[in-house]
Amino acid sequence: MQKRFVLILILWSTTWIVIAQDTIRVEIDQKYNDPQPEVVSAGVFGVVLLEHKRDMSPGIMNLIHYDTVLEKRWEQEFPFTKKLDLVDHIVERDKLYMVFNDEYEETLEVAVADLSVKQVNVFHFPYFNRFDIKEMCVKNGEVYIAGMLRKLPAAIRLNLKELLLTSLPMAINGDRIEIEDMFVAKNERVSVTIAFQQRRNKEVLIKEFDEDNISDDLLITPTEEYDLVNGKVSHLGSKSKIVIGTYGYRNSDATQGFYIAGFYQNQEVFKKYHHFNDLDNFYSFKSDREQERIEEIIEKKKSQGREYKSKYRIMTHEVISQGGNYLMLGEAYYPTYRQQRVRRYSPRGYYYETKIVFDGYKYTHAVVVAFNKKGDIIWDYSFKINDIKSMELKEHVRVNSTNEITKLVYNLEGKMNIMTIRNGKMESKDENIALPSKYENDQVKYSDLGQSEHWYGNHYLAWGYQRIRNIEGKGSNKKRNVFYINKLTF
Repeated sequence: MQKRFVLILILWSTTWIVIAQDTIRVEIDQKYNDPQPEVVSAGVFGVVLLEHKRDMSPGIMNLIHYDTVLEKRWEQEFPFTKKLDLVDHIVERDKLYMVFNDEYEETLEVAVADLSVKQVNVFHFPYFNRFDIKEMCVKNGEVYIAGMLRKLPAAIRLNLKELLLTSLPMAINGDRIEIEDMFVAKNERVSVTIAFQQRRNKEVLIKEFDEDNISDDLLITPTEEYDLVNGKVSHLGSKSKIVIGTYGYRNSDATQGFYIAGFYQNQEVFKKYHHFNDLDNFYSFKSDREQERIEEIIEKKKSQGREYKSKYRIMTHEVISQGGNYLMLGEAYYPTYRQQRVRRYSPRGYYYETKIVFDGYKYTHAVVVAFNKKGDIIWDYSFKINDIKSMELKEHVRVNSTNEITKLVYNLEGKMNIMTIRNGKMESKDENIALPSKYENDQVKYSDLGQSEHWYGNHYLAWGYQRIRNIEGKGSNKKRNVFYINKLTF
């Protein structure tokens, strides 16, 4: 009995030591009203911090490059046109490409940070104003950008060596156009995914551009009663594609389920719809009592020949290949609103009126679904995230997948929340790891929402703003306000 106790103690201690040794942190002093730096993962090439503090001159960005143990490698300030903002960025091996733009300016700029040679170069391109950039990708050192130009879809190709801008054909006959995705496909073509309203239904169009900027189009149309909300494409080879997205009823903002469609030489092989009600675990983030109530409603509506309609909206991630199958991760959310009193003036004097204003997006849960090549669901799980609320619609849950293991991770107020799935079976759920601070006796008094990212291998980044108190005065002060970056391994 004593040996067993000692063995358990040793194993527990060893696990604790591994976590402690594999966790590395950097802190930067920050005022609460300063804009938070932008953290960009560069995989095995490290991580980049982009910052513009209030005491810096307009049109100046500071770049700090850290290696994989968060040791600073180099730092450089570089200029950009004062009226422009950083709107998007992407890492291609050891280079970070940044795009600066403003809808009201007739110019855009691309800054390229070469992390190996430690330098930043800025390239200027004249272009139309009212260009709202949505997506970007990089192929052979050229930058491709897609967005909305005066309410119409537009895409451009930027040759940085020759400072040449080329417009790509993006004409679409439709309404409610949304640029969904842009990336370099396995066939070395640049793929752009667009959702748009065509007559009564919302459809998805995938345009692929070759070296001569000629487009090869694939149109995905829904059945009569549905709208296709979005779509993510995965190439199986040079001729086959899988498209996974969400669908809903016509003229409704709510999402009702996932669809998956297979194509060979742009000819549809199959298309299948999977309603959320048919998933095993879509509502498993709710309490047992709530799940029972929903199941009763679903069965009652089925007996009446009707369908229980979801009220969620789903933000989809990229399709992930896993051992011949395909994973789709979606985050469920809904917009929230609040009442606001506004002071008005009339000839009779001042008065107040109440109006409804947008108050951010509330996230409820994430759902991950595994499909086989025939479009059938193998397994599905949901992950509770309903303490997250943000003003911007963006990804919060990160996924890391191997052939056997799928990990879902997100940072919430200084704690990493983790769910692990092994071979389609739930291995652990609702794990959470408090992010270690820098000094002994640190007391974290406040953490903002925080963000996280899968970095490389089994390593993750977590970052955000914290107010910390240390009674021994470590860290040069008993109280400090910091922007932190943590490296974690699990």
